[in-house]
Amino acid sequence: MGFRDSQPRPSPARFYFRPAGILVMVALWSDLCDGGDATEHGKTGFGSVAMSWFHSDLPKPAPSLSIKVKEKLKEELVLRVTNMDSKPGALTKKFSVTDDREILEVIDCFGCMLPGWWSMEAHTHKPYPSRYEREGETSKKAAIKEVYIKEISDHSYRWSFRARVTHKNKLIHFNTKRSGCIMSFDIVYIQGTEIRIIGSNNCALALSDKIVQVYSFSGSGGIRHSNQAYTPYEATWEIQANKGMEFTALDEDATFPRIILAKTSILDVCQKERDSFVDVKKKRGSYIQEQIESGVQPIICVKGGKVPDYSGKSLSVIGVSTILSEPETEAVADLREWMTMHWAWVGTQVIMLFRTAGSHGTITGYSTMEACVEITTQNLYDEIKFENEHGGVWTQGWNVEYRGDEWDHQNLRVFVVPHSHNDPGWIKTVEEYYQERTRHILSNVVRSLQKDHRRKFIWEEVSYLKEWWKDASPLEKDGFIALVRNGQLELVGGGWVMNDEANTHYYAIIEQMTAGNLWVVDNIGVAPTNAWSIDPFGHSSTMAFLLKRMGFRNMVIQRTHYEVKKSLASKKSLEFIWRQNWDSKNTTDILCHMMPFYFYDIPHTCGPEPAVCCQFDFWRIPGYSNVLPCPWGRRPEAITDKNIEEKAAMLLDQYRKKSTLYKTNMLLVPLGDDFRYSSAAEAEAQFSNYQKLFDFINANSRMKMDVNFGTLEDYFQALHGTGVTDFPALSGDFFAYADKEDDYWSGYYVTRPFYKALDRLLEETLRAANILFVFTQLKCNSTFGRLLLKEFRQNLVLATENLALFQHHDGITGTATNHVVADYADRMHNSLVGLQKSMLASVELLLFNQKKQNANWFELEQSRSHFTLLPVKKVINLTANHMHRVTIFNPLAMIVDHVMVLLVDSPLFCVFDKKMRSIKSQVAPEWTKESLFTGRHRAQWETHLPALGFETYFLMESNSYGFCQKAVLATLTISENGIACPEPYQCTTFPNSKDIQISTRTQTLGFSHSGFMKWIKDTQTQEKIRVEEEMLYYSTQGGAYVFSPLREADPLVEKGGLLIMAQGPIMEELHLVPKSKFGGKPIMRSARIFKMTSIVEMEYYVELTGRVFDNKEVIVRFKTGIENKRTFFTDSNGFQAVARKTYDKIPLQGNYYPMSSLACLQGHGHRFSVHSRQALGAASLGNGWLEMMLDRRLSTDDGRGLEQGIMDNRPVNIVFHLLLEKNISEQPPSSSQMQSLLSHSIGAKLNYQPIVYLGKAEAFENSEVGSLVLMQKEFPCDVHLVNLKSLKSSHERSDVLQYGLTLYRSGWDRSYEKNGFKVYDEQGLNLFDIFQPVQVQNIVQSSINFVHDSIQVGYIEQTPRMERAGPGKRKGFIDLNPMELQAFKFSAVKQDATISE
Repeated sequence: MGFRDSQPRPSPARFYFRPAGILVMVALWSDLCDGGDATEHGKTGFGSVAMSWFHSDLPKPAPSLSIKVKEKLKEELVLRVTNMDSKPGALTKKFSVTDDREILEVIDCFGCMLPGWWSMEAHTHKPYPSRYEREGETSKKAAIKEVYIKEISDHSYRWSFRARVTHKNKLIHFNTKRSGCIMSFDIVYIQGTEIRIIGSNNCALALSDKIVQVYSFSGSGGIRHSNQAYTPYEATWEIQANKGMEFTALDEDATFPRIILAKTSILDVCQKERDSFVDVKKKRGSYIQEQIESGVQPIICVKGGKVPDYSGKSLSVIGVSTILSEPETEAVADLREWMTMHWAWVGTQVIMLFRTAGSHGTITGYSTMEACVEITTQNLYDEIKFENEHGGVWTQGWNVEYRGDEWDHQNLRVFVVPHSHNDPGWIKTVEEYYQERTRHILSNVVRSLQKDHRRKFIWEEVSYLKEWWKDASPLEKDGFIALVRNGQLELVGGGWVMNDEANTHYYAIIEQMTAGNLWVVDNIGVAPTNAWSIDPFGHSSTMAFLLKRMGFRNMVIQRTHYEVKKSLASKKSLEFIWRQNWDSKNTTDILCHMMPFYFYDIPHTCGPEPAVCCQFDFWRIPGYSNVLPCPWGRRPEAITDKNIEEKAAMLLDQYRKKSTLYKTNMLLVPLGDDFRYSSAAEAEAQFSNYQKLFDFINANSRMKMDVNFGTLEDYFQALHGTGVTDFPALSGDFFAYADKEDDYWSGYYVTRPFYKALDRLLEETLRAANILFVFTQLKCNSTFGRLLLKEFRQNLVLATENLALFQHHDGITGTATNHVVADYADRMHNSLVGLQKSMLASVELLLFNQKKQNANWFELEQSRSHFTLLPVKKVINLTANHMHRVTIFNPLAMIVDHVMVLLVDSPLFCVFDKKMRSIKSQVAPEWTKESLFTGRHRAQWETHLPALGFETYFLMESNSYGFCQKAVLATLTISENGIACPEPYQCTTFPNSKDIQISTRTQTLGFSHSGFMKWIKDTQTQEKIRVEEEMLYYSTQGGAYVFSPLREADPLVEKGGLLIMAQGPIMEELHLVPKSKFGGKPIMRSARIFKMTSIVEMEYYVELTGRVFDNKEVIVRFKTGIENKRTFFTDSNGFQAVARKTYDKIPLQGNYYPMSSLACLQGHGHRFSVHSRQALGAASLGNGWLEMMLDRRLSTDDGRGLEQGIMDNRPVNIVFHLLLEKNISEQPPSSSQMQSLLSHSIGAKLNYQPIVYLGKAEAFENSEVGSLVLMQKEFPCDVHLVNLKSLKSSHERSDVLQYGLTLYRSGWDRSYEKNGFKVYDEQGLNLFDIFQPVQVQNIVQSSINFVHDSIQVGYIEQTPRMERAGPGKRKGFIDLNPMELQAFKFSAVKQDATISE
C-alpha cells in the first residue's frame, strides 16, 4: 500500500489484534501506509509495509513478527507492541532501514503468549507537521463544504454534513492503567444512509459525551473503506474521529430517522444467505439488568445480526452488531402488546444467549429458532374473514374453472382409491357392526380384487381385520396377503382404530397404533407407511409428529374448518409439509394431503359439484340397494355404450376442476363411504362401471388424462416422482372444526366426561401394569410365577385392545349411542379389574419373593364395582396390637413427594415408616357430598416415594403403642348454617370480617365468604394475584358433537350453601356445597393445599342427573388479574402446548379448544396453569379469563347422524391442579416453548398417581418391610418414562427376553425456576444403568411403534461400562433432544437372585 494523500500522516499507524489459532488481525484503526508516494514532496514515508502476526499452537520460544519492507525508506522505523490485557510491558524495537530487505525479529516479552488484545504502532522517527499546521486554521475552515453522507469517498479530505446519532456503543477501556479506550456511534442521514464513526482514546472520551440527537458534523480525513464482511450497513465508508472533528447540536428534526432497520422477519432468517446481515426485533434477549430487576421484559432489537450456518441457520450477534433496548419504532408498541400475550410460550420466539468475550467487550451470541414455515394455522385464522360466503355449486368454495390447456404438456394422472370406512362402534357396537357388515366387506373386497388385477383398495381398522382373520379360511388369508404384496390392497394407518385427535393422550395413541401395526407386521408381513385419517373431528399436530416417529411418510386428512380448506385451496396449498413449530431442523416433516370438500363420501370427493359426483356413486342406482338416493335430484346410471361419452366428459370435468386446487398433475380421488362394499353386488357395481369409464378416458388422448384405480402408495409415489419440492411447510393444528356455518364441533371435547376419566384411569393402570410385568417376568422361575405371567399377559393384551378401541373417534369423544358407550365402558372396566388382579399378585411376588400363604394378601385402596360407578375407598379397621401395612407403588421414574390420604375407623392412630420410626400425621373427619359426617376419618401423612419403586408404611392404633406421634386432629371451621361438630374435633365458625384463607409456607389461597376462590398470594413476596372462581352454565341447543350456546354463560349458584374447612400440619382444605338456582346439588368443590408440595388441588363433583339440567353445559371460570389479551394455551394430546387466540369474528363455540391435560394463560411475567386428569374443553373469552367445561346434558340431537341426545350423565369427579408462577428472567427460555419444570412435574404426578395397596392386619413381630426400588437412580426431571413393556409374546421360560422402552424428553421454559430439579443436560441417561439389577443387552433404537429398527442408536455401545466413547460421549449414553420421543428395544437376562431393596 502506498500513500495516496499528498502529505504524510503525522499520527502513528496502529493495528489492534488478538492471537487465536494461526492468524488474527482484527481491526485497522489508522491507515499504516495508505497514500501516494510521499517522496515526491521530499518527505519521508513508510513506503509499503506488510505486517502479519503468527501465533502457532506448536511449541516454540515465542511468537514472531514479520515485517516486509517493499520500498526504500530514509528514516528509522519505530515499532511498539503492547499487550493491552496485562500490566505495562511494551517492547520498543527500532529498525534502521536503508535498502529493500525483510526483517524477522523474535519478540521476547513476558506476555506475548497470552491471549487477549494487543496493539502495534509503527511510525517514522521524525514525523512531519500536517498541512493544517503549516497553513493555519483559516485554510482548514475555508476548505470545508457540506456533502451528503453517500457522497463521501476516500477523496473527501474535508467534509461537513448533518445527521442524527441513532445509537451510542459502550465506551470500552482496554487497560485502565494506560487509559486506552475506544467507542463508536452510528449516524443516519435524511435519506436513510448510515455510517459509523469511531474514536479512540481522547477522541473516544469526547464522543462519549454526545447524546442521541441531531448534529452537524465537520472534519477532515479519517475516511476509510468499511469491511463489508463485518459491517451491517449498506454504506461503504467509516469515519475515524480525530481531534479536529467538530459537533454542533441542532434542534430536533423529524425528517431524520431515529433508526434504520431492515425489519427482517425472524421466520425469514433461515432463508438468508450464509453470513448475511439482518435486523431482527426480539421479545427477549440480552436481559438488561436494570429492566429485569424492575420486572420489565425488554424488547430487544438486534441491528446487524449475522446469519451463520453450522448445524442449521442461527442468528449471531458479532462485534459490529448493535443491541437496542426498546427502540422508538412503530413496530415496538405492537410487539410489546403481542409479547405480553406470548413471550415464553409460542413458537415464534427467538432466544439469544449473550456473553462478553474478554475485556474488549465484544458481544457474541447464538440463537435457536422455531421451525421455518410458510403457513401457520394461527396466521390463517388471522387472515380469514369467516364470513361464510356462498360459493355456488361448491357451496363453501367458489365456481372452479380451468382454461383447458393446463395438461397440454403433461396428462392429468388420476388415482381413484376405493375404501370403506368402518367405525368400531357408533350407532351399533363393534361386535354388531362386525357381524352385520364388516366381515362381509372384507370378504367381498378380497374376492372382488382377485377378479381383476387393475382393481385396488385400502383398509384402515385393524381391530376389525383381526376379527376377520380369526374367521377367515386359510385360502382367504393367503389371498389377502397376496393382494397386499402385489399392491392391490394397502393397509393404511394400520392402527387398531382411526383414533380421535382432540381428547386422546399421546400415550394411548401410541398404544393403539402399536397394537395395530405390530399385528399387521406379525400376520401380514408389511409395515404401513401411509396414514389415512378422514373422520376425526379436527386434526392434531401431535398426531402428525407421532406418525412421523412411527415411520410414516405421508398422510391424508379430511375434517378441517371449511374456511381453512377454502383458504388453502385458493393458494394450492392443500398438500403441505406438516412440521412441528419447535422443529428448526425439519426432522418432523411429513407430507400431508388435505381433502378439499365437505365430506369423504363419493358426492364430495370427485370434484367441487356434489350433484354431479353423486351420479358416479353406482350403488345408488335405483333397485341396487336401500342406500339413500342422491339428494340433488339426478340419479346415477349404469355405464353403457350409449352414455359413456357423456358420463366420461362429466367425470373428466370434475377431476380437472378438483386438480386445479393442487400444485401437480397428480390427483387423489377417494371412492367410498361408511361401511361400503358390504355386498358383492355393490363391489361389482362400483368397480365395473368405473373401469368402463377409465378405459374410455385412457383410450382418448384428447382427454389428456390417465385414470386408474390406485392406493395411497401409488398416489404418493407418483406425487414424489413429479419432482415438485415446493410444497409449503405448515405448523399448527386444525381445531376447532366446523363443517358448515357456525356449527363448531367443540362440544365433544366434554361429552360424557365420566367415561373420559375412566379412559385415563385405564391408561395409567396399563402403563404401571406393563412395568410390573417386566420385572415380574425377569424374576419368576417358579411354576406359580409362570402361571401368573400367562394370565398377566392375557390381561395386558386385552386391556391394550380395549383401551385402543376406546380411542376411536366415536369412543373417547362420547359421540356413540347409549348402549355402545356402555359396551366401551364395560370393556374398559373389565380390563381394569383384570389388570388390578394381576398387579396384586405381582406385587406380592416382587416384595416377598413368593406368594404369601394367605390368599389375597393385598387389596387395592380403592376400587369400583361397576363401570357406571365412581371408585370407593376401603376403610382400615384399626385393631389393637396389630399393624396395618400400606404399600405404595410410584410408577414414575422420578422421586415423588405425596400426601397419603386413607380412610380409618378411628382418629386414634400412629403412622410408622419402613424403619418403624413414628412420623407426623394428621386426621380429619370424612364427610359426604351432602356435607354430612360419616363417623369415619381421613388419615393423612407425607410420603417420600422412590423412583419406580415401592415404599411401605404401617398404621397402628395409638393406644396399643405408647411411644409414637399420635395423629394431630385437624381444626374445623363450619359455616353457621352448617352441621354439628363431630367428635373429638374442635370447631369454630367463619368470621365475617376477613376472607377465608388456607395456606402453606409458600402461598396462601383467599376465598370469599361464599367459599369461592378470590386470589392467590405468594407468602414470601406478599404479591397477590386475583384468581376469582365462578360456576356458570350455558343454555344450548347443540348435541353430542356441536356446542351451540344460546347466549353468554349464566350463574349456576346463588348465595348460601355450606362450607367446611379443615386445617392441620399436613394439608388444609375448604369444602363448598353451593346453593344451586335449580335446586339439588349439581356441583360441589373441595379446594386443598398440601404443605410439603404447595400443590393447589381443586376437585369438582358434578352431577347433572335431573331433567332440570337438560340442554345445559356447566363450566368453571377463573378470572385472573393476568393481562393475557385473550390468548391462552392448551396442550395437544398431553405432548406439547399450542397457542390459542380468541377471535371476535368467530362465535363463542368456535373459541373453545380441546384440553387433554393442561390449559394456561400468561402475561406480565405471570403464568396461571390448570392441570387436568382427563380431557375437557377450555376457552379464554375475556382478558385474564380461563374456563373449563365440566359436563353437558343435551336432550336434542345436532343432526350429525347420532339421532339422540346425551342424557346418560354419571356423577363425575374432576380434579385440577392449579399453578401460579412468576418468571425469574435470569436465564433465557428454551426454544421448545413449553412448560416450566415444576409444571411438567405437577402434570406427571397428577396423571400417574401412586398406586396404594393395603395389607391385612398382622402382628408387629411378624411384619416384613417389603420395600423395593426398581431403578438405579431417578430420571432427569425433563425425561419421562412413557412405557416399558415386554415385546415377547411367548417362551416366557427363555433366559433372554426382549423389551421395549419409550422415552420422552420434554422442552421446558428456562425463564422459570428449576426448583432444584436435575435435567438431562446435567446428568444424561445411560440405558445400561437404568434398572436394577437387570442385565441389559443388545440395545437397538426403534420407531415408537416398535416396527422399524435402526442399527445405530445414538452413542450406545454394546457394553454396560461407563467409559468415554468420544468427545463428550459416554458408552451407553443416548442423545435425546428436547421435544423428542425415542424408543428402544433391548434384551435382558433373567436374574436368579432376588431383586433386593
